Amino acid sequence: MTSRIKKTRRILCNDDSWILTEAIAPLTVRDLKERMIDTYKNTPVGALCWCVGDHEVYSYETKVGEVFGEGFDSFESDTDRREYENTRKLIEDAGGPLTALTKLCHEADMDIFPSVRMNSHSAGDSSSPRYGRFRREHPEYLIGKPGVAYTEGSLPWGIRTGINYAREEVREHMAKIITELFERFETDGVELDFMRHPAFFRLDEAYANRYLMTDLMRYVRQRMDDVITASGRDIELVVRVPSNLATAQRIGLDVGVWIAEGLVDIVVAGGGYVPFEANVREFVEAAEGTDCLIYGGIEHLNPTVDEDVIRAIASRFWHAGVSGIYFFNYFGKPTEWKQRIYNQVADPEVLRRLNKKYHVDHMQRVAARDFVELRDLHNYPYQDAVPPTQLPVTLPYTLTAPGPILRLEMADDLDTATAEGAVAYCVLRLMLENFKGEDDLEVRLNQQVLSSARESFDGFKRLEWMDYGPRLDEVHYSGGIMEFDITSPPLRQGVNELEIRMIKRTVQQAEPVILQDVELAVTYNNK
Repeated sequence: MTSRIKKTRRILCNDDSWILTEAIAPLTVRDLKERMIDTYKNTPVGALCWCVGDHEVYSYETKVGEVFGEGFDSFESDTDRREYENTRKLIEDAGGPLTALTKLCHEADMDIFPSVRMNSHSAGDSSSPRYGRFRREHPEYLIGKPGVAYTEGSLPWGIRTGINYAREEVREHMAKIITELFERFETDGVELDFMRHPAFFRLDEAYANRYLMTDLMRYVRQRMDDVITASGRDIELVVRVPSNLATAQRIGLDVGVWIAEGLVDIVVAGGGYVPFEANVREFVEAAEGTDCLIYGGIEHLNPTVDEDVIRAIASRFWHAGVSGIYFFNYFGKPTEWKQRIYNQVADPEVLRRLNKKYHVDHMQRVAARDFVELRDLHNYPYQDAVPPTQLPVTLPYTLTAPGPILRLEMADDLDTATAEGAVAYCVLRLMLENFKGEDDLEVRLNQQVLSSARESFDGFKRLEWMDYGPRLDEVHYSGGIMEFDITSPPLRQGVNELEIRMIKRTVQQAEPVILQDVELAVTYNNK
């Protein structure tokens, strides 16, 4: 195995190549610099992971894949037309988007990892320029079996249009796309994004076929090592995978083997869907004694936009022993935001005395409200590749004493912070649908009963992922909120057990009380 030098990059950021579709043509290299690269000035962002395409259609100067818009004389949508014109203009003027961005990143002292989406399950017209010839001409390469009618809305139906890595032709095609990105271009390696979208085999064949994906990984690693040996370049292989090793293995990704065999340099654990429950520490432990670095992934849309929440997630990752933090879909944030938040998040010492909001993960992060109605296939793979969450949970009477017990993890060392006079207050909030004035709940934190709750019954709202139109929106629930001022102890660093038991229910109420959200707000005396 070729020896590789490890760089210290505290923050990695993904960019989905939005500028090609949104910028009015003609897009210039100067636009790329000012609207993309310059927004990361004075930040600890060490590398840009730039998406090169989707559905096996690519918006860069590839010679082995299909370039977006090839063979189309006209475009029905302005988005498609802009992407085609901007890609062509950059190819004519600067060699292409990837060539230009590689040069710009290196001039800004940033690395670049072209990001390959390893599958795509978004719904689309097969005649669209966004639906590649590879699938159109070879329907036998897809996960769905030809001639089989799947039950609409089922998981097999939802992933049927993705490419099937059990096919040798699929693996060979993707190997050509991947290796070109570091063999023909002066990139710093490549990212394989297995979270866009995480279904690669038929459901009943995925676990058994995991060796096929590992074979592809070994091939890519060998080709990368050959380039390193021949050129002396320092290039790395990054993968973005599900939030625990068992789930990854079940869907056909033997990440533990990849780490043990030295096939990957950086593993981004989790797509950001369950950031408070992702088993990041498991990845860190698997990488001990190897050269592999583990990063924790944060995703903008699901929904992680509150700065206190971002700081809490990052703190949890640092506490688990990661080497850095990975941000997905935050490319549109203002420069001021990037400079402030990325500098905070990159330094655990700075982060430890900043306000945070810890949560228990909610299933809504996995399933957006309107996807089923819209029949958008984007959501289906996540139903299989994201572990179940603790919320929402219904709170009926139970036959025995204990109610549901939730795990709430906190990274802050409140004992030390309290002794130093740094903690202003901590508040535990329970948001309860259908909660009414006569309802009586017993709440225990680490087996200690919490008292003196503040209760309100005016309903509450949550920021939720809706669809790919409005995306995030506030959803209002009828019910109420319970708030507790808490200290350490009983609150402790690490995993806390939260038990909630229904003692008395408002009479003649048909709707059950449902715990929709748990929030722990930690506020410091910041001067």
